[in-house]
Amino acid sequence: MLIRNTFSHNPSIQVTSCSIILISYVTYSIQIFCIAYFSKYNKYKNLTEVNIEMLKWLYENEEKLIVKWRIYIKRIERI
Repeated sequence: MLIRNTFSHNPSIQVTSCSIILISYVTYSIQIFCIAYFSKYNKYKNLTEVNIEMLKWLYENEEKLIVKWRIYIKRIERI
């Protein structure tokens, strides 16, 4: 229910493929913000590196993640 409401305020509106792809870009943006923030401080060097690796992983696995999101959203729409 929460996911459905997150993607569309009106339950009769279907989640589009474009909406699913945008999830990736929002996630990339969050990772980039974290990298930018943590890179300012020496004590967070490890977190900067972890976030860089996570961003690389997300980018490399984007197609797999999009497929999983589509499957997940189809299940939720049946509820």
